[in-house]
Amino acid sequence: MEFAYALLVLILAVFIAAFILLVVGTIYFDFSNSEIPLGVDQPVKLRIVHSILIGTAVLGKILEKLGLCSQLGFTRYMRRGKKLGEDPKLFMKDLQFGKVPVRIYQPRVPSAGRRRGVLYFHGGGWMFGSINAYETVCRYIARESESVVVSVEYRLAPEHTYPAQYEDCLTATTCFMKTAEDYGVDPARIIISGDSAGGNLAAAVCQTLFIKDIGKPSNSIYGTDFICFPDHRTDRTVRRTIMKKLDNHPPTMAFLSN
Repeated sequence: MEFAYALLVLILAVFIAAFILLVVGTIYFDFSNSEIPLGVDQPVKLRIVHSILIGTAVLGKILEKLGLCSQLGFTRYMRRGKKLGEDPKLFMKDLQFGKVPVRIYQPRVPSAGRRRGVLYFHGGGWMFGSINAYETVCRYIARESESVVVSVEYRLAPEHTYPAQYEDCLTATTCFMKTAEDYGVDPARIIISGDSAGGNLAAAVCQTLFIKDIGKPSNSIYGTDFICFPDHRTDRTVRRTIMKKLDNHPPTMAFLSN
């Protein structure tokens, strides 16, 4: 009994020591290999987030070497997020637009007319991210702007090489534009948006819509306004920035955040 207890304590001590070593090594690597420019807001939080990302990648590599899981799979698991509970201000539904999974957020508050629609493509370097990971952002946009938000779950690399991601976003966009009225959305007031990799996809989809004139509503004209703003700040500040830009620009436009 005493031997088993001692062995358990030893194993626990090894795990704690390994964790401390991982944390210290990650912090050292971050400080020695990256530099934050002067004037950056909240540099400490940026360091913490960057260190967590590095630590996750390193731990994933260790687990891969041990044959427990792949580094990619572990990193995706840590960054996939989870679906939140019900929101008293929103109706939410998971659907498919042309076999592409989407999540729709519709405000519960009554509207005097048709709402604005917002298509949102998540970030993640084409390899990570999900509609669950961006649930907070999409809920916030839907609530605060009283818009119908469509979050798109496009396929990820490397299992699905380019242009799979672009094709999924384009498919979801054209399907939504053609059925916008079914969700109480004005077809002439649809915004295409995204961050990071999603911002790149938003730009590509917008270019295709203009070139090929796909899904263009009758008697209407596309309006464009590309808004790029690299933003390292916390989610709350990013959401406020998005809302400010939505409020200060005309309703008919293509919106790109990066």
